[in-house]
Amino acid sequence: MIYNEQLFAIENQMDNLYEVLIKSATFQNYLKQKSLMYEDKKVRELRADFIAKKRILKRSRLMENTRLITEKNNSHYVKPNEL
Repeated sequence: MIYNEQLFAIENQMDNLYEVLIKSATFQNYLKQKSLMYEDKKVRELRADFIAKKRILKRSRLMENTRLITEKNNSHYVKPNEL
């Protein structure tokens, strides 16, 4: 990639914007509120419940995909009860 003065200027502007955003009162307030939220007992319980349900769903999807693949791979075989 060819770098020229315009790209360096844009990179500097992005760096400056990043610094302004990180130091802004709004972002600092957001970080504080987020921290308080994760310390809340009810939020921790809800999050743990969500993660557990997400794992169950992921496992069931994997099992279903495995079943479908197995059925597809075995579809050319004649099942003993079909003879």
